[in-house]
Amino acid sequence: MLLVAGSPDLPNRTPDPKLADWLSVASQQAATFGSICTGAFTLGHAGLLDGRRVTTHWQNAGSLATMFPAAQVEPDAIYVRDGRLVTSAGVAGIDPALALVREAHGSDVAVAKRLVVVAQRQDGQSQFSPFLVAPR
Repeated sequence: MLLVAGSPDLPNRTPDPKLADWLSVASQQAATFGSICTGAFTLGHAGLLDGRRVTTHWQNAGSLATMFPAAQVEPDAIYVRDGRLVTSAGVAGIDPALALVREAHGSDVAVAKRLVVVAQRQDGQSQFSPFLVAPR
């Protein structure tokens, strides 16, 4: 599996062309490839988002759609799997990680017993926390 992590400055930075070339080749050899958060921008610069459904952090989804119009950006998705490509929102990398483990090894193995995460998210990334209620 090939996975590109994001950082706050990625939407505003063009990666080294050597990295984009390497990602293009490496993604063809990987059974699964993808990104967490703004790592999707790096994949976009490598031409790996064209014609694909993808997501990124909600604050950067509009920029991703503008910069890579051949990609179908789903701004509220926690993660999106489009064939071998997996992209996730924010630091929500645990969600696709558990999905990939479940896919490869079954539901009995992919259980977050010691992780502090919601076992099954109910909505997209526009929900910030199901446990927080604004004070009156």
